[in-house]
Amino acid sequence: MPESSASPPQVPPDVARYLKGATPETRQFDFLIGDWDVAATRFKEDGSILFQYAATWSAQSLNEGRMIIDDFKALHWGALRSPKLLHGGGNGVEGAAPENPGGESGSRA
Repeated sequence: MPESSASPPQVPPDVARYLKGATPETRQFDFLIGDWDVAATRFKEDGSILFQYAATWSAQSLNEGRMIIDDFKALHWGALRSPKLLHGGGNGVEGAAPENPGGESGSRA
């Protein structure tokens, strides 16, 4: 049987980089991985508080560290009277959900 003169297929550069595993750049958000209790605040244009809410946030590494998937769930809308809400001590919530909940900022509890 004669030898084939065709060269083996070449791996595209993007695929070769992927096969090498996660790069240092893809690991820069690893500090987010874990489960978080969130106390978030939405501010008015004048800087005063519009409303506050509690949430949970879970971040998991996927695809051998190449990506992170986030699961963010707002638990209670309204005015938080006490941080004990995040630790199971009473509901501490009053008020209704705002019409436009965007623009919030959160912090690790």
